Amino acid sequence: MLPYQTVVCALDVEPGSARALVRAADLAERSHAALHLFHARPLFRARLAHAGDDTAADPFEATVRDYVNEALGADDAFDVLAPVVHVAHGEAAPDGILRYAAAVGADLVVLGTHGRQGIGHLLLGSVAEEVLRRSTVPVLVVPDRAARTAPGPDAPILVGADFSAHTAEALAHALRVAGAYSAPIALAHVRDAPADTLVDPHARGPMSPPTGLSSREEAHEALRDLIDAHGLGDRVERHVIPGRPAEELAALARRTHAGLLVVGTHGRRGWDRLRLGSVAEGVARHAECPVLVVPTPSLHPPAEAVEVAAEAA
Repeated sequence: MLPYQTVVCALDVEPGSARALVRAADLAERSHAALHLFHARPLFRARLAHAGDDTAADPFEATVRDYVNEALGADDAFDVLAPVVHVAHGEAAPDGILRYAAAVGADLVVLGTHGRQGIGHLLLGSVAEEVLRRSTVPVLVVPDRAARTAPGPDAPILVGADFSAHTAEALAHALRVAGAYSAPIALAHVRDAPADTLVDPHARGPMSPPTGLSSREEAHEALRDLIDAHGLGDRVERHVIPGRPAEELAALARRTHAGLLVVGTHGRRGWDRLRLGSVAEGVARHAECPVLVVPTPSLHPPAEAVEVAAEAA
């Protein structure tokens, strides 16, 4: 069973959001979750919307209805989904998304991206980056060039592994998604093979890893231990590859035709510090498949979550 009860999908009703909406709607349907569609309207547009007759209904809701029907390819898609539509007027998009997600108790936030050279820049400027850094719930980043097909038997779920508790959390989450889609799991660890050391996720060069892994063989053994710990047997492919984590994970996802790439994070004050440094953001920029960024709940105590929500308000 998918671990979602409330899914918030941020929309700008541009083509870049369509794939994100498709994925959000599918996940909400499969998990029987409530779907919320969030749109942040700039201040000047908010004033125009409320100019004149204050009693008039906001025409943007009709725009959302048409957009949903077109994106999902059915004239009654909006009525079938029955999503909650929320338009935030005059509020910065990252703040609005995080505030609204906290208010409705969302356990997944879905965002779309667009850009050149892979993903390039994130849709809505730095919105997705800011949400990734500050969110305390999983965030699904969906590029506009992602295939419309979801994970499945021929579209595996690739999990980035650094052998920490954050990897275990990401893998556990990925397994639940894989079960819902009948998709195989693949684990990947990125290391600097020429220097025979791991790549420092916070720097450009190699380092001696705190995990004590110093060879390709040890990395494969650690992957096998992780697989055995989850009782997965021989059903999981293992990859130990050289290079920089963000670029190599995205490239491996392309080569394996992955339907989803999952990475774990940790940090203080929401996601202000990512476990993989810039890796999660880099993967979101480079990957051509959806990227699910999963935080470790134990690192986000209630008081801290309240602080993050207060900052977003």
